[in-house]
Amino acid sequence: MHKDKLQVALVVALLALVGFSWYFSNQSMEKYNAVATNKQKSVKLVETKQSELADVEANLNINYQHNFETGRAQPTVTKFFSILRTYDSSKTYNERRNKVVKAKLAGVNVTESSLFKTDQAETGERYIDNHQMSSQFDSATVYASKISNGVLVGKVLVKYTMMTGKGSSQDSMAIYDIRYDLPTNQMTEARYVYGVNGVLGNG
Repeated sequence: MHKDKLQVALVVALLALVGFSWYFSNQSMEKYNAVATNKQKSVKLVETKQSELADVEANLNINYQHNFETGRAQPTVTKFFSILRTYDSSKTYNERRNKVVKAKLAGVNVTESSLFKTDQAETGERYIDNHQMSSQFDSATVYASKISNGVLVGKVLVKYTMMTGKGSSQDSMAIYDIRYDLPTNQMTEARYVYGVNGVLGNG
C-alpha cells in the first residue's frame, strides 16, 4: 500500500510539473504574440506616417511656389523656426519668445500668439521638465501661394526631432500658415496648421 501511495504521489507531481510547464509556455507564447502584434502595428504606423509626409511634400511642391521671393524669406524663416522648435527644458521652451523678439524675426502678432505660450500656461504644469522632453530643429522650407505689395503669403514645412528622457526619438513635421513682410524681413503672421509625429518611428 505504501508503494501504491508513492506511485500516486509521483503521478500527481508529474502532472503538476506538466501543467506548470504548459502554463508558462502558454504565457510566453501570449507575450511573444503580443510583442509581434505591436511590432506589426508600429511598422504599419511608420509606413503610414512616411506616406503621409510624402503626400504633404508632394502637394506643397505642386501647388505652391518656391522662387526668388521665398529665397529672400528663407533665412529669417529658418532662424525663426529653429528657435521655435529647439528646446531641452521648460526654461528654454519658455525663453523662445524673447529670443525671437531680440532677433527681430517677427512682429507682435506672432510673438504674442499661442505659439509662444509657456508650457505651464498650455498644460498647467512644467510639462517639458516633467516629461523630460526636448526638440531639435532640422529644417524649414518656405512655399508661397501669393506675393503682393511686398507681402508673401504661404506655408512653411518644418521638420524636427522630438526626444524623451527614456532615449526614444521621433522624426516629426509640422505645417504653418505664414505672412512675411519682404521689405522689413519679418514674419507678421504664423499659425500652426497640421502635424505628423513619428514619421520614421522610434529610434
